[in-house]
Amino acid sequence: MHAVLILALALGTGVFAQTPYTGPAGGGTYGGGVPFTGPAGGGSYSPAEPPTSPAATTQTLLSLFMPRGSSNSPRARAVWRGRYSAPSVGPLPPRPVGPIPHPAPIPPAPGQTPAHARPATTPFGLAWPQEQWENWWALNAERHLDLTRSHAARSRLAEASGDSFVGTLGGPFDAAPVDASRERILKRSRAVLLPLLKDSNATVRAEAALALGKLGGGAEVADLVALLADGNRFVRSMAALGLGLSGAPEALSPLARLARDAGESSQERAAALLALGVLQQEGALPVLLAVAAREGEERLLKACTWFALGLVGGEDAARVLEAEALNPREAGELRAVATGALGEALGAEATDTLLRLLVDPETPVRRSAALALARKTDLQSIWVARDALLLRQRLWRESGYLTPLAERALDDQIRDAEQHARVRARMIVLREARTTTALIKAAAEDGDRMVRHFALASLGRLASPEAVSWLLARFEHREESEPTRAWIALALADARASVALPALREFAFAKSVQASHRNACLVALGIMRDEGSGPDVLRLATEAQDPEVRAGAALGIGMMNFRSAAAPLREALAREDRPEVRPALGMALATLGDVAALDLLETQVLAGKGTLARMESAGALQSFHVPTAVDVLLKLLADGSGTDQLRAVAIHALGEVGQKGFVSPLDRAAERWNYLLSWWPITDALLR
Repeated sequence: MHAVLILALALGTGVFAQTPYTGPAGGGTYGGGVPFTGPAGGGSYSPAEPPTSPAATTQTLLSLFMPRGSSNSPRARAVWRGRYSAPSVGPLPPRPVGPIPHPAPIPPAPGQTPAHARPATTPFGLAWPQEQWENWWALNAERHLDLTRSHAARSRLAEASGDSFVGTLGGPFDAAPVDASRERILKRSRAVLLPLLKDSNATVRAEAALALGKLGGGAEVADLVALLADGNRFVRSMAALGLGLSGAPEALSPLARLARDAGESSQERAAALLALGVLQQEGALPVLLAVAAREGEERLLKACTWFALGLVGGEDAARVLEAEALNPREAGELRAVATGALGEALGAEATDTLLRLLVDPETPVRRSAALALARKTDLQSIWVARDALLLRQRLWRESGYLTPLAERALDDQIRDAEQHARVRARMIVLREARTTTALIKAAAEDGDRMVRHFALASLGRLASPEAVSWLLARFEHREESEPTRAWIALALADARASVALPALREFAFAKSVQASHRNACLVALGIMRDEGSGPDVLRLATEAQDPEVRAGAALGIGMMNFRSAAAPLREALAREDRPEVRPALGMALATLGDVAALDLLETQVLAGKGTLARMESAGALQSFHVPTAVDVLLKLLADGSGTDQLRAVAIHALGEVGQKGFVSPLDRAAERWNYLLSWWPITDALLR
């Protein structure tokens, strides 16, 4: 799952919350005044017959969807004639627990309404008004931080140097990434997590289900299937998502039964549909197509089905998604989901359709298209076939087995492969040039601010010379607004535009600039590994009076791998009392690989003063993808003395630290998800 979550460290942590959380089964309000009546159970798990998945079933289901040019067929008219009722989504679930490694807005004064408590301007599960870049960063930070890979790289360095992390002596077990000790960690974690599936607190049960799914291994499937019959609806939904995260083939059948069961609540079926997409099993496609083909299905379920089809990918899913995205009779918010999912299913091959959708009359569709176009094809990959033939030719020549006739035949193959690669490369270059031109036009002229901002972000991902030149000119334009310059700064960092460093430094250290916008540049400097600005960024991280700036600078200094920053940051963490700064300091120390910080965090987790401080430290531990962090979290959970909130944060952190693999399907999809859409189950799954 996604390692970069929301800033509020747990259910009513107090960072923003003015009213304590009393759910998930208790009602009241959650986190900053968002009403929450609590899923108090209801419904039962009554499995239907498992679906079949032969190729014939898939083709039959695909025939229900209208291909382009066949809108007059009777079956096509039957598919498209319905208008759907408004989504019935039930009560909102608890917000995801765990920290986001980015500075938070300053907590409001007593009696003041927190910014994220205004649903009209704040996306679900995210802490900032919709136009701010921090929401986008919450879903994109993982690919820049990439903690699992960075720890693995440092482990390889440690084998050569004897250091567990850069500049710090330690044992090889501390240095190794989690994957190096997976069996040991999985065994110990399961022993602690399985009893928590029967805990009296629903949030603890739900987080335990998610953590078991993230850890994987397959043995957890039976326990998670049993949890689908839990008395709490929220727990049942999280158990379904945990099954999808497990990746186990055995999870397909129970998830398919739940997704197809019209007697179950829409919230649980939505979770099952998303889980089928995450599961990445071939047999999930017919199930998803069957649900998508049902007339009168709730809009929420259609949205989750289309999103899941994007995760499954392939031509069959893409045919359905393209038809839905281009269907003018469908609601814009639903077409926006299909638009983003089409980009996930086909990648850069969907560019032509996405360019059409970038100028669609519906604003949500244009937003999703702008995000979905953020794909750059690796030109080196198209030469793989030719390079393989050249290698074969060289080896055969060296062995003396290559006859003149065989060499002529091989030369012909190499020539054909090279010609094919050149043609394909030319097509890709032309396609990316068209995409760049269209995104520049959208960023400059579209009437919606968020379409413009999303287009800026996608230009950074494309990183073409034309895109960089245009972005830098816009950033240096003095009449450009500060919020837009913050988005441009991140786009320039994504493009690794070193030519922009002087302008970024000037903006980052300008005291007259608002803290949020300065932080965008501080993060950009970190992404670009600008060690030249390291001393100034470190000074901000440890001495700035504004806690928001301290947090942004801490994250930037960690990403630029400024090695001399470890000791000052560790000292800052020991004395820091602001909850919005501590997670960023922990993340910075994790990216620097500072083992000594683990000792400090262990003390604060196990013997800290107050539940909030312990929760913050437990959340910070999830940035350290090493076995020692697992040991600390397991010790806390085994002790059993913490509050339910503290245990929920620790369980979540354990799942993040120990999750299998490097990148999950949800991590990839999160980078281009239009979080402004109202389909909260999708955003919730991405944030968890």
